[in-house]
Amino acid sequence: MFEYFKYIFITVLSTFFIHIGIVVYDAIHHPVAVGQFVHPDIGLDIETLVKRNGYPFEKHHVTTEDGYILELHRIRHGLNKKNLTNRPPILIVHGILESSMAWLSAGVDKALPYYLAEQGYDVWLSNCRGNAYSRKHIKLNPDVDKKEFFDYSWHEIGVYDHPATIDYVIKKTGKSKIFYAGHSQGSVSFMVMMSERPEYNKKIKAMLALAPVVFVDHVKSPTFYIPALFQNAFEWIVEYFGLYELLPKSEIITQIANKLCNDESRLQKLCSTLLNINGGFNGDKFNSTLWPVVFSHIPAGSATKQYMHYTRNIFNDFRKFDYGEAKNLLVYGNKIPPLYDLSKVAAPVGIFYGNNDWLTPEKDVQKLIRSLPNVVMVHKVADENFAHFDFLVSLHAVDILYDKLVNLMQQYK
Repeated sequence: MFEYFKYIFITVLSTFFIHIGIVVYDAIHHPVAVGQFVHPDIGLDIETLVKRNGYPFEKHHVTTEDGYILELHRIRHGLNKKNLTNRPPILIVHGILESSMAWLSAGVDKALPYYLAEQGYDVWLSNCRGNAYSRKHIKLNPDVDKKEFFDYSWHEIGVYDHPATIDYVIKKTGKSKIFYAGHSQGSVSFMVMMSERPEYNKKIKAMLALAPVVFVDHVKSPTFYIPALFQNAFEWIVEYFGLYELLPKSEIITQIANKLCNDESRLQKLCSTLLNINGGFNGDKFNSTLWPVVFSHIPAGSATKQYMHYTRNIFNDFRKFDYGEAKNLLVYGNKIPPLYDLSKVAAPVGIFYGNNDWLTPEKDVQKLIRSLPNVVMVHKVADENFAHFDFLVSLHAVDILYDKLVNLMQQYK
């Protein structure tokens, strides 16, 4: 009987992968079939998308102390053009493998940047080093000098990228302080910045931590947990094959997503699975028509070292990058990497988390709350299944989350 079911399982699994293979082959060799619906937002650059939705758009560039050239995107005001002269600036920072476009994937009436622009804020969207919009350096070529260019983690993003960006926004807006909102890694790198460069506390009105993946003692995500269990093998593969850049933006992925994820595809649910297997599932709380749009912008690339930093911190607290005992002695003067000092995060912090977020389980969130000296709000989203990527794409985020962010900012406006 066991053999019978084994062969059925193998047959079904083989058929599934053959079906996917056919779809992938077709997507590569025949990107758009005659008469096939293609969502108008697929593959658009952010400037085209924002302007087409009627919003003002500005592109800015910032160079960090260590030579990375970052691209910033600005939505100065909303369609209502309310309060054009005195709008508080807010810097919104994406997570790992994302770009500024990730914040706009939910559509014009659901996306956080548009919502904040309509609420009277001057919105700045960050692009951290190495993603699709910030793949530049004053000396290094990311395609030629790949190992050197991508030799960074979210430590360097916190130490170099955010300070340079904050200083630029303050200079351009003439304000002495700004708001900061970070999703996932965008919250982690903020904690790094304040630990390593605490003078930047005085430049932040309030920080909004959305699904902050700081402590990962209880992480449930298989894409984090499994590499942590097989750390040596994972790192050997990275070095042997030179995989220093992780999942860069690809036109092939865009074409495959258009085939797999459109409303007529029988494999559309697979698209939801591919994104949410990392951060938890929340049923049908997203407009499935937009899945091809999401995957035309995510992944947007990062350094593999960013991911490795996370996996090395599992079971190991919130520490700097672990190079191994020998190199740790050279870099840190100790066999064990030092902890980040969260007591230095003096800026007001609001923490927002979901009940079904596999990357930020409640025990880890509570540990973060206990570690920070100035937590001014803790909000658990009123949806039992709210997961990691719902902070970006949920149909209900405006009502059950974004208005809470604005309420907190109003207290410091």
